[in-house]
Amino acid sequence: LQQALARYADAEALGSAPARLQYQKGVVLARLGRWPESADTLARAVTLDPSFPQGYLQLIEVATIMRQRHVALAAATRLVGLDPGTPGYWRELADQHQEWKNPRVARRMLEQAARVHELAGTAATKPSHN
Repeated sequence: LQQALARYADAEALGSAPARLQYQKGVVLARLGRWPESADTLARAVTLDPSFPQGYLQLIEVATIMRQRHVALAAATRLVGLDPGTPGYWRELADQHQEWKNPRVARRMLEQAARVHELAGTAATKPSHN
């Protein structure tokens, strides 16, 4: 993992710091238990590419470990905003509200996840009118 970090540093020194590179570096830092550096790097990844769901998911995980409620909730909210039609994103937001002792909001998010899941199932089974 240390070698991977050295390679990321080399790439950054050359001016290459795309979102996926930052994401991968953030994951390595998390595996090393370097939580603050990981959180900063993952935040950079989603800033570079705000449409990168894996970056938000990893940032949520690291922020939760660090007990950074505002970061985790903001990342989960942005994740839902990327694709409100993905039930798992609503469940992630519900998990964050549950984690931070907001059960009523968590319940509403789970209900929304169920509605989205049901709508997705309905859309998938509707006959085509072609």
